[in-house]
Formats: sequence, structure tokens, C-alpha cells
Amino acid sequence: MNGTTVAERTAARDAALVAEANAKLEKYRGLGYNIPGATSVEFKPYMLRPHIELVTVDPNPPAGDIRYLSGGKYELTAQALKRFRIAGNITFSEPKTTEVRKNFIEVEVTGKRFKLNGKPDFHPDKKSIDLEAYEENQRRSATRKVNDKDSPHRNKTEEEKTAIVERKVREAVASRRAYLRECAVTGAQSRVIIKLLGLKAAYTIEELKKPFVIVSLIPDTNNEDLDPEVKRMLTCMALDITELMFQTGRGITENYKIEEIPAIDHAALSLPVPACVSTVICDDEFSEYPRDVQEQILKRMFQEKNLPLIPFEGLKTIDLLALHSRLIGS
Repeated sequence: MNGTTVAERTAARDAALVAEANAKLEKYRGLGYNIPGATSVEFKPYMLRPHIELVTVDPNPPAGDIRYLSGGKYELTAQALKRFRIAGNITFSEPKTTEVRKNFIEVEVTGKRFKLNGKPDFHPDKKSIDLEAYEENQRRSATRKVNDKDSPHRNKTEEEKTAIVERKVREAVASRRAYLRECAVTGAQSRVIIKLLGLKAAYTIEELKKPFVIVSLIPDTNNEDLDPEVKRMLTCMALDITELMFQTGRGITENYKIEEIPAIDHAALSLPVPACVSTVICDDEFSEYPRDVQEQILKRMFQEKNLPLIPFEGLKTIDLLALHSRLIGS
């Protein structure tokens, strides 16, 4: 290419990517956007590239992105933090239940993302839920609301108010009990996301009205000088399915060899997905389709995102669901 060597092209491309990232950061800084964590990119690590994504938060509390904390400040909810997780390219290990007893559970998760120097950053955290304490908190909250001056129940008798409060408490506790571990996992993951991205514990409404600038490193799959096998490896990294790179990885039989990975079947990529099926669907909808349709959807998504196709043979249904989630967020 124009008489330049691979090393020269790589150095020029790396410098251009760093300059582009810092120019964007400078622009967003001038606009007063929220920039948590590192505010500049010093260099481009090997096989990774800087990626900047804007995350917006709905400052209207009923929308569910924020929750009032105290002193006129609001904390980000799990609903909002899910978008931060995707933007920050954070992956999580399998949750571990570290303690469980009657009406109590504690769960630990470990989150991982790349620092801007290219080194992986791991952060573990725990979340415990005590149903008895939760029940008392719900009772206090329901009692306060039912006696509020704007409450439609404020003129009812004390006996009627008590019945309303107890009904709401029973409903809340039953719902929390049904998803006790899931709630603990979500709480632990939320803590990790906040710490890995350098987010504050609380923000004012004025701060929340401005976008958040999230800087991360993602696998550099766009480098034309990379070997196709390296690109495939980077694709697996980008989708957090690195087990596909190893012979005895999860979901792959022991006699599966890397060199046996089938070549991309371009005819298969064009297999007709039913007309009613969109490739951009939520996880719940995706899980309802039979496996052959799920594979067709995934192949189409790989094609649309210009990613090297990976084999689905040997993957369990839960792996396909995880892969779909990663593709949606990539």
C-alpha cells in the first residue's frame, strides 16, 4: 500500500485513532458533558482501540433511570446502569452465592474491563438482601405514603390504612422473594459498574440532563493488516465468548480442534429469517424462537455488523442467548 510497511501503516493508524478519541473528548468537555474516569487517551494498546460512547439518562424519576437519594441528589438505577455496562464494555463472571440462610442471601460478582493502558481491570463486589429488613423498610415506606397529604387514602380509617399497608408489603415481599438471588446479583453488578467506570454515587438533576461520555477499549477488528485468525480471536473477545478459542472450552467437545472451524458459508448467511422476525429484538423474544431460527438470526447479525462468523455447533441454548445479548450491545 503506497510503498509503506505494515509497521508504518500500523503506527500511523494508531496515532490517528488516539488523536480522534482525544478530539472527541475535548469537544464533549467543552460542552460540559459528564466524563467519569480517565479524561484522555495516551496511546493505543496492541489489538485494542479506543471507543467513545455517549450514554443519556432520563432525569424524570418516574422513567426509572434514577432514584432519589438525599440532599437533592439522585442515584442511577440498574435500568440505567445496564446501558453504562454496555458502553463501558464490562463483562461479568458467573455470580457466586457466598452466604444463604432463611430470608437472607449474599452474592458476589466480579466485573472486568480494559483500562486505557490495555491492562485488564477486575473488580469484585458483594450484595446481600435481608428479607426481614426489607419488609420493615417497605412497611415504613407504605405507611408514610398512605398518610401523605396527597394520598387518596388519607381520609380512610386507621384500620383501613393498616390493611392497605399490609397488602402492599405482602405484595412487595412476595415479589422480592421470588427473585431474591436475581435482585442480589443485579445489586452487586450495579456496584461494580459504578466503580469500574468511576461514576459518582449520586448526581443532581442538572448533571443528569447532560450525556455521560464513556471511554473504553474494544478489540480492534477493523485492522485490515491483521491475520483472519487473529480477527476471529478478537471477535470472540469482543463478544465475551473466548471459550470458543480453546479446544476444551465450555460447550465444546474435547475432540474439537481449532483448525476444524468451518469456513464462512456465505450461502448460509443469506438463509431466510421468517418475515416476522427482526434481528433487533429483545432477549425475551429471541428466546422464544426455535434453535434453527435463533442461529439464522445470529448469522444475520454477524453479517450486518461485518464480523467474522463463528461456529454455533456445540453451543448450548443459554450460550446462544448470551451471544445475542452481546451482539445487541456491541
